[in-house]
Amino acid sequence: MSDKKSRVSVSLEDFLRVTVTQRDEFDSPQTAAAELGYTSIESFKQALTRNRKRYPTIFKTVAKYSTSQGESVATEAEALAILEKLTAASGKGGK
Repeated sequence: MSDKKSRVSVSLEDFLRVTVTQRDEFDSPQTAAAELGYTSIESFKQALTRNRKRYPTIFKTVAKYSTSQGESVATEAEALAILEKLTAASGKGGK
C-alpha cells in the first residue's frame, strides 16, 4: 500500500467559482481550500498563485486573502528592529 497522498483534481470552473465569483462566501484560504477539497492549505495557495499568474486579468480586481490570521509579513523596519533586539539580547554587536 502506498503512503503517497492522492492529488485533488479541481476544475478551472470550480476554482474560479470559489476564488472569484463566490469570493465573499469563502473569505479565507482555509474555507476556500476546504470547499475545493484540498487536503493542505499549501496546495491551495500554490494553485491560487499559479492561476493568478496565468490569468492576471481575471484576478486583477479580486481581493487577496487577508494575512491577518497570524501570517502577517513584517516590514523591513520591523524586521530590522527584531534583528537589533535579538543581537542585543545575544550580547553580540551588530555589523
